[in-house]
This record gives sequence, structure tokens and C-alpha cells, in this order.
Amino acid sequence: MKKKFVTGRINGIQFYTDNEGRLFHDARTYKTTDGGESWTIDSYSIASIVDFYDKNNGMAAIAGGTSLTLGISRNGGDWHKEVIPIQSAGTFIKMADPSTAYIFGHSGVIIKLKDLSFTSIEDEETTAGIVKDFSLSQNYPNPFNPETVIRFALPEAGYVKGVVYDILGREVTTLLNGEMNSGNHEVKFDAEGLTSGIYVFRLQAGQNSSNIKMILTK
Repeated sequence: MKKKFVTGRINGIQFYTDNEGRLFHDARTYKTTDGGESWTIDSYSIASIVDFYDKNNGMAAIAGGTSLTLGISRNGGDWHKEVIPIQSAGTFIKMADPSTAYIFGHSGVIIKLKDLSFTSIEDEETTAGIVKDFSLSQNYPNPFNPETVIRFALPEAGYVKGVVYDILGREVTTLLNGEMNSGNHEVKFDAEGLTSGIYVFRLQAGQNSSNIKMILTK
């Protein structure tokens, strides 16, 4: 007996185990955990060019005009979107690892997409204690609701302060305030109870300081 559950163009299907898989549709992504007997909506994001490295990590891109819209899925969760200002009629995307994808477009165009916010636990453990430069990465996901993670690197131990401000410069909360070891670190920001809008996280460590803008959407 045939079962009809979706209309429109299907861009591809991928199984990671005998039972787990995803189906990529023009308007959304579906997932199955019973070998394709039933499907549930995994994402409302349009996925005209899409690939998953594994069941948790995926990238999708939509070509249009003078930009590409890149979607990133982490831990099987919602898609995080950002626009990349490059022109290409992308026709095929393939992930090389959990943070890297290549888009193969018309006329021999090949575009490499790198998710710089991705850091595996193994990477953090390997590089901990040998960080050479101070850095503050963009929070992920961004936009977020209500939690997001902020990653940063400290080249040496010392006093660290991390404060969240609203767009008017008023202090919202202090996330970090004390001594920390050198290495790679992360801190979670829970915006439960706050209103939608733009917030700024300012990190100070010794003579170093840096800011990032975070977008809360509810």
C-alpha cells in the first residue's frame, strides 16, 4: 500500500542507521526513526541544497541573487541561519566533516563553507592549556531562545569578567567574575525572562577585551 505524506520536490534522502534517516524537501526536512515507516517534521527551513555529515550535524544552503543563505543544524536541533555575501547558483552540497561543507555550483564554481563556531569536546581537550591568543567567538546559536553558548580562549590564567548588556548599555547580568585557567572555555547565557532584542556580551581578561552581539528572539 502506498502512503503519501509529502508533496513537492524531494531533494534527497539519507539513512545513518537501519532505522534513522532524514528526507530533504523543498520546504522542510523530515526525519524517521523506524526505517521510513513514519516521518516527522524535523525543520521548517527550506533545504534546497542540503547534506548531513551524521545524524546530528548538517548544513543547508539556498542560492538566491547575490548571497547564499547557510543553515547549520547541531545536535539534531533547529536550523541556525546566516547569510553569506557571495554569488553562486549552488546545485550540490557535501559535508567533509561536522564543520565544513563544499558547494558545487554552475560553471565549475566551488565554495567552501566553514562553521567557525563548531568546537568538539575532543578539540577543546586537545588544545586546552596551549592557547596562544585571546579570542571571543560568536555565541551559538544566534539568534537564540532562550539559551546560547559563548566560547572564548585565554592564553594565560588570570582574572576574567564577562557581562551582558542590553542595547542601551545597561548591565543585564554578570556571567563571569573571577580567576580562570588558560585554555578554551565556554559559558551558557540563559535569557529566560528577558525580552526579545539585541544584547552585548563583553569579555575582559587582563589587558584584553572583546564584545559580541547576541540576538534573542521569542
